[in-house]
Amino acid sequence: MFFIPRTHPLSELFFSLTLREFPKAGVCDREILEYVAGLLVRATRMENLFRLRDLKGKRIYEVGEMLAFAEKRKNKGDLYSATGDCVLFLSGLFPEGLSRFWHLSVDDAIRIGKKVYYQASRWSDKEKVFRKLSSLFEFCVLGLNYIKIELSWLPVYEEMKRIVEGENYHPEIVW
Repeated sequence: MFFIPRTHPLSELFFSLTLREFPKAGVCDREILEYVAGLLVRATRMENLFRLRDLKGKRIYEVGEMLAFAEKRKNKGDLYSATGDCVLFLSGLFPEGLSRFWHLSVDDAIRIGKKVYYQASRWSDKEKVFRKLSSLFEFCVLGLNYIKIELSWLPVYEEMKRIVEGENYHPEIVW
């Protein structure tokens, strides 16, 4: 997994945006703010966002396949949290891509996100943060919508949007 240090300007940008925008959505919990900011940093590389791989090593992109794979494996907490991260990221920053990418409405994605973070809380040592993400999922989506507004002026946002929507996927692209 590609790592960007907390002191990197990109990390600083995402942490400051999360701290500023999420309270507008009613989310002020420090653990959630740090988790979501870290998710944004990790997701600057698509390989970190879509990190689940099947038994043959092929990357899993479909949410249904992610859920089915998680049900069969021992490391359920990691697999459910990875699925929740994908759903949260896409629901918050690229909701228009949900129907094209996964054939889901935002409401469906919110239901799935709440469920998978709850499942992650049952199988992970990060039970507290995943339970909070589950209960506040729709507010986190709203917080990411606010961040999206702040990022939408950046040319790289349009590039990321094309990638998320399935056009010109190159995993080496970094914001």
